[in-house]
Amino acid sequence: MIFKMVRVRKKIKFISLLTLAIILTAISFIYINKDDEEKSKILEKTKEKENIELVVNRIEENGASSKEIENIANRLNEVFEFKLANQGMLYASYCTEKGVDPYLAAAISIHETYRGASYEITNYNNVGGMRNGGKVMQFDTIEAGIIKYIDNLANNYYAKGLDTAEKMQSKYAGSTSWATNVNYFYTKIKDGSYKAGLPLNTKYAASVWY
Repeated sequence: MIFKMVRVRKKIKFISLLTLAIILTAISFIYINKDDEEKSKILEKTKEKENIELVVNRIEENGASSKEIENIANRLNEVFEFKLANQGMLYASYCTEKGVDPYLAAAISIHETYRGASYEITNYNNVGGMRNGGKVMQFDTIEAGIIKYIDNLANNYYAKGLDTAEKMQSKYAGSTSWATNVNYFYTKIKDGSYKAGLPLNTKYAASVWY
């Protein structure tokens, strides 16, 4: 009887140790995979950052070589302010490269970010009101936000024939006045009648300032 109890205890101890070993192995596996996943995310983010820097450097080197792009950049810099200030060359050059109307891209940004002063652009570098799964997309730098925004216009709108505010409206925004508001800025940016520096009431957004 005593020997039987000893055997049972040994068996229980063995099972307990085996169970513990399995649990520890599982935990180690989870942490190793988690570590690999974190490393993968870091590498992906680093690569994305490097790509952004390459685009920005290329634009700085080549953008001013085109008189047309330089003229567009200068016009945009006359209307860009707050967090958008001095980003005219990046908009003009990258939009031209991606086949996007730079004036339309600028008008959408001005409208979506309350002229560059909204919470989303100030804290998330999001220049186009972009969402992913309902959450505001965040970018490390304003340049990264601009490039991703223009990529979004090129790939998800222009590539599908949505190349005006009217065509974009149903997909881009829930508001029925979105296209009208965007076109207000679009027209005035192009004809030179809109300048930065209008009074800004940060309690409001959208069309309150015009």
